[in-house]
Amino acid sequence: MDTAILRQEIQQLQPELFEIYQDLHQHPEPGFEEHRTSAFVARYLQQLGLQVQTGLAFTGVVATLDSGRPGRTLMLRADMDCLAIGDQSQLPYASRNEGYCHACGHDGHTAMLLGAAKILSRYRENFCGKIKFVFQPCEEGSLKDSVNQALRDAGYVGRPEEAGLGGAGFLIQQGVLDGVDACIGLHVDPQTPLGEVTLCEREACASTDMFIITLQGKGGHGSTPHKVIDPVPAMAQLIQAIHLLPTREVDAAETVVFHIGDVSTPGSLWSAVADKAVIKGGYRTYSEETRRRLGQRLPELSQEIGQAWHCQVDYDHITGYAPTLNDPQLSAQVAKSCASALGHAQVHYTRTPMLTAEDFSEYARLVPSALLWLGCATRPDYPALHNPRFHLEAQVLPVGVEIHVQNALDYLNQD
Repeated sequence: MDTAILRQEIQQLQPELFEIYQDLHQHPEPGFEEHRTSAFVARYLQQLGLQVQTGLAFTGVVATLDSGRPGRTLMLRADMDCLAIGDQSQLPYASRNEGYCHACGHDGHTAMLLGAAKILSRYRENFCGKIKFVFQPCEEGSLKDSVNQALRDAGYVGRPEEAGLGGAGFLIQQGVLDGVDACIGLHVDPQTPLGEVTLCEREACASTDMFIITLQGKGGHGSTPHKVIDPVPAMAQLIQAIHLLPTREVDAAETVVFHIGDVSTPGSLWSAVADKAVIKGGYRTYSEETRRRLGQRLPELSQEIGQAWHCQVDYDHITGYAPTLNDPQLSAQVAKSCASALGHAQVHYTRTPMLTAEDFSEYARLVPSALLWLGCATRPDYPALHNPRFHLEAQVLPVGVEIHVQNALDYLNQD
């Protein structure tokens, strides 16, 4: 196989890839509601002559490319859902779905994997085994009551401790990993220059868990604080204790990040003592043991401090995604393949892992997996992920295709 011709074919796809990307960017859809996106993806794959399954996990699409020769099965995954954020990009192809936009690059991931499917379908004589192209719904997770009720009605409740349900677990329950020997995923990264790849040997992403702590007191007039139960001092002390918790109960060599995203005293007035105070936040770590320990200590700490101020405490824990742990052997191979495609200078293999979270972790629990990050920044102040102005430039799309293609060919052709 002539790699120069292959690379040229991929580069020639750029206008088509960008057209796909712009269409998807204009029509973002939230988790488990990617109906238009799913139909678009399915049509494209069917036109390539692939075996296509639709309706998996409601809106997921899986296409299989069979070389006709015995070998391993590699799964390549892209996510399709958007975020509930209004588009502020002012681009000609800005979102037409008010209140939603592709601020995490999933439209680009989808376009890249469609391009890889097109190229690899032309080169099925050049590898053995099978490739599963998986277009996953709801990577961002869904906390919508209506959506989660529909999931339960369909027989999916996730792991027993899980509250915010993502698409990977549902796809797994429906058999997406059956026969799969390895899984590779790609995510764009606006912190890294366009065309550079970063990959960690083991920890790729952190876990994410959320909490809502309600401190119930007894409100009253601000002039008689001795006659009320004020939840605000308890809230203030608890916020400090939460931030101190990892410094005293977690090994200093481990990474733990807490954040308090919202504090409120619902219905309060400046002249009155509030009835209750609410703290909303979360924490991230790479260690499942640390994650478990913090999940035990937070409600204990909340109760202790709440009781010290005579407040009743309601602790609501929302379990998110587990840490994404790459398979070291597969990661090394992916790094080698990326270097072959892009050049050694473009691949950074020892980067500090991200503290973002990904439900790619669900696949990594069960089969050897590797998640890599593809730089997409064209300037130092490039909009971050989840920024309402985030978008991708056309030139990053064929780079993603080339990475997918090289990884697939190398993995399926190794001895």
